[in-house]
Amino acid sequence: MSSQPISLSMDLEDLVKKDGIADKLAKQIGNEIKTTQLRRIFDFVKRLYDKLRKSEDVNFENQIKTEILMLDPLIYYGMGRITQGKPLIPRELGEKLVNLRGEIKDESDFKKFCKFLEAFVAFHKFYEKSSPQQRPQQRPQQRSQQRPQQRPQQRPQQRPQYDNKRSGGKNH
Repeated sequence: MSSQPISLSMDLEDLVKKDGIADKLAKQIGNEIKTTQLRRIFDFVKRLYDKLRKSEDVNFENQIKTEILMLDPLIYYGMGRITQGKPLIPRELGEKLVNLRGEIKDESDFKKFCKFLEAFVAFHKFYEKSSPQQRPQQRPQQRSQQRPQQRPQQRPQQRPQYDNKRSGGKNH
């Protein structure tokens, strides 16, 4: 993975544009992280962002800044959890995200962090789907090219007819 520094002091456009930092990082990460793990992180951050944006009663300094600290344990958990011989979140990516989270000093930094994360998730999903390893192997004959099998026509099954009179639970 590239050691290109990522900082919230960078211009937002450089962070989120095509061939920008988020795009390059997503290419480098490739299939090292599953979209589910990224979504877990992004959903956590997005929930806080929505909370801040939708309510005038929510104060960034007192409420959001405190809650955003809980992102670090979420990331470290993913870095420490080993599944199929590798961590859920690659160490270098996790460290970059933790460092970026550490740069959040005000509401403006938080919004920039959210936009970067959103771009990263989007680019990762794009590269995940376009990766040759992710595409299913092409079958010799596509389903659309196969001739439909002709099934013999079946008669609809007749429903048993019941006597309309109540039998008291006994069949007569």
